[in-house]
Amino acid sequence: MSQFQRVTITLTDEHAKAVQSAIASGEYGSTSEVIREALRDWRQRQHERETARTQLRAEIAEGINDVATGNVREWTVEATEQIEQRGREKLRAASSASPDVPK
Repeated sequence: MSQFQRVTITLTDEHAKAVQSAIASGEYGSTSEVIREALRDWRQRQHERETARTQLRAEIAEGINDVATGNVREWTVEATEQIEQRGREKLRAASSASPDVPK
């Protein structure tokens, strides 16, 4: 079982009212429950951000390696136009398949 420590925090009036409202509505039983959930959510977001940073670093390293090994092509206006054309074709295909996609 976890041990607990008493910690004193200071909240803005807006945050304090939000906590009190959550308790009054029955969503939470105490201020401590609100803060614990906020901390769990914060830790989860921290983990997700670190995962995204790790993935980005790996992709950057892959790109740097591609440049170092010559596994790249020169970027041209024609390449840009080809990408744009493929995008327009995919958009047309998607808009004809789904009435919610603007044409």
